[in-house]
Amino acid sequence: MSYEGESSWLIEVDPMPLYEKNTPTGPGNTHRTGTLHMASVSTGLSEDGDNSPDTSAPLDGKKSMQEYITEISQLNSAIDEFSKIIQTLALFKYYIRNRKGNTNVEELHKRFNTFSVKCANKVRMIQQHVNTVNRDNHYAMSHREKLGFSYSDLRARFNMQDASVNRLKTLMETYQSVIKEYTAAAKTIDDASQAATGANSAPAPAAAVTVAQSLPECNEEALIDELKSKSKDIMALEKNAKDLNQLFTELNMTIKKRGENIYNLEQQILLSAEQIDKGKEDMAIALKARCGQVLNWVMARRKTPDDCHKRLLALEDLCKEFFKKHANLPENVKQLQKHVLSEYTEWYEVLTEITEKLKEVEDAEKVNFLGQYTFEPLYEADKILRTFQKHNLQIVSYCQLLQKHVTYNVPSIKKSIETVNREVLLACHCLPSSQLLDFKNRKADSTRKLNSGTTELRNRLKVYGIDLDEFPFNKDFKVHIKVRLIEAIVNKNANATIENYRRTVELAQLICSEILPVFVSFIRLHGMDDLYAAGDTMANIKQAAESGMAVVTSDGSKGDSDEKPEQGEDASSDCVIQLVKDNDQIPLDEGKRKQIFDTNLGNPAFRQLVMGEVMELRTFVKVRIDEMQNRSDSANYLFSQAGDKINACVQTPVSKYEAYLKTLDEAVELLSGTEAMKALSLLKNRNELDKFAQVELDIFNRCCNEIEEQASLTKRIETTSDALQKLAAELETARATVRSTKAKLEKTAGDVMGEPLRIFGEVDEI
Repeated sequence: MSYEGESSWLIEVDPMPLYEKNTPTGPGNTHRTGTLHMASVSTGLSEDGDNSPDTSAPLDGKKSMQEYITEISQLNSAIDEFSKIIQTLALFKYYIRNRKGNTNVEELHKRFNTFSVKCANKVRMIQQHVNTVNRDNHYAMSHREKLGFSYSDLRARFNMQDASVNRLKTLMETYQSVIKEYTAAAKTIDDASQAATGANSAPAPAAAVTVAQSLPECNEEALIDELKSKSKDIMALEKNAKDLNQLFTELNMTIKKRGENIYNLEQQILLSAEQIDKGKEDMAIALKARCGQVLNWVMARRKTPDDCHKRLLALEDLCKEFFKKHANLPENVKQLQKHVLSEYTEWYEVLTEITEKLKEVEDAEKVNFLGQYTFEPLYEADKILRTFQKHNLQIVSYCQLLQKHVTYNVPSIKKSIETVNREVLLACHCLPSSQLLDFKNRKADSTRKLNSGTTELRNRLKVYGIDLDEFPFNKDFKVHIKVRLIEAIVNKNANATIENYRRTVELAQLICSEILPVFVSFIRLHGMDDLYAAGDTMANIKQAAESGMAVVTSDGSKGDSDEKPEQGEDASSDCVIQLVKDNDQIPLDEGKRKQIFDTNLGNPAFRQLVMGEVMELRTFVKVRIDEMQNRSDSANYLFSQAGDKINACVQTPVSKYEAYLKTLDEAVELLSGTEAMKALSLLKNRNELDKFAQVELDIFNRCCNEIEEQASLTKRIETTSDALQKLAAELETARATVRSTKAKLEKTAGDVMGEPLRIFGEVDEI
């Protein structure tokens, strides 16, 4: 696989003679002269462009960029020598084309072959250098991360190789062209020599034969040689004339092209001069440059060294060591030691201030014969400051400080401000575009909820006789108010239960005096005495009316249980045991507890029996009302055999029955109604009592939460405000630093360059 910038080509040298001339020396004999050994050179570049390196060649290992540059320099030196040899071969081509009659062609061929062999050897040497460069580049590309090379370093390596290889390709083409032209010229000379030899060997006229016979044999050979040389001179003159004609034609074309190029160059020079004048005018107004390009501009004019960053780092280390080395500095100088711990310090201004303050010391006035300060701290500070000024490193420091603030500090502070504002909006559960709420609106809403909750809680606690002002909204008072509330709930329900028992006794007495005689009259009227004994009819209601609120002792409870049905005995004892067990943790007064749980109505079984009898009487009354309202004919009974008393009770009007029904409904509600059962449940079960109290205290908890929310919102408002103020102060400080540094950089760089400077770009957007 080939890569851009890669060059791998093979140079093949053929040392065999390319041209030989056979000169006849006599009948049947030939003499080989003018042997021309040409080097056949090939770059080895295939038509498809495959120039892959020889993968079998071993890698030389890691090479630094400096070693690579050295190798490239050796390659370029070899190419330069190769170019000089080609120039020499081109001179041979000129000599053979423009030779004179007495030119020794064979000697010319020998020398040409000598330089051709040198050229072939040089090509082999260049091949070795190119292979080495290829291996180095492949190694660097495959081990880039290990060697610590960046892609720009690899690009630079391949660019240097490309430049050398392209130059070498051009020289190889020139070399092949010179070889080809010289070979063609030598072949032309050989053909002309053979033609002249054939013409001299043809039959001569008689006069010529006579003259030839009369001349000595040596004069004949000399004449033949002279004729040959003359014919060669004539052919050479003709060839030179053609070459000169072609040369003049090419020269005219070159002169014409150069004339056009000169005209274009003149136009470009004039245009460039106008642009330069305009640029000078613009620069006189203001030189606009981005802050990142100022340093490049100064370095391009050689006002600052290329390694200015390294020099600045070294000076910064010297500045930090200055405070460590000199401990006995004046107090006004020691105060500047804080810059050592800063993230980034512009040391030029600090050193200037240090130097000015050290000059105020008494020892600062002493100097040696060279004019240097003898006071060591001042001498070292002045030395570092002079180094700054010598290489204009303060420009580098200003650029770094400006770049740091513009690129990092100011955007970071702005991002922090946006983050704080975004957190505020998210905390308010609103979109940034809507801006429905903020912390202050939430605090006002919380205050409104607190006021409404306080009013509702005050009304609820007022029912239990508790003053809310005695308990501030604090979770520490939650236990106290709960204990107070439980006591109030127990007392309220205990009083309500006792009052219910008393009202039940009153209703039982009313039932026994008014409703029960009517019911007994109907029993006797219909002859149902076998079902309802006269003494046992509605016995539980009678007992409730007589002793419903009486406290039952152990003996009394036993005696009472004997009068009650047997099925209620076990249920009553179990209930009393469960009651005592569950009632231990309820803050109930002992007297009230006995009235509620140790009376007949406090016994659930007895209350259930009374409830059954009341429901039976209620059914009787409802049926009687229905008969009298809807079936009045069948309701008229004849009581001829009955006495007047029975007849009067049975014939009670409907309005009276309706009053009886209301009394019975009230009794049912007192015995098994929701409110009555709930009150008893709260007095018996601690868990139910706690749940009920917790429900009443939910508003108190909500009010406490609202107060905490207000405190949290107040704190967040203060924290957010402080954070925004702090970030705004940091942003303003950074902006002031940027403006100050920008002004210093413009002035310093402008003074160094001798031209006014104005920086624009990102620095204007902070």
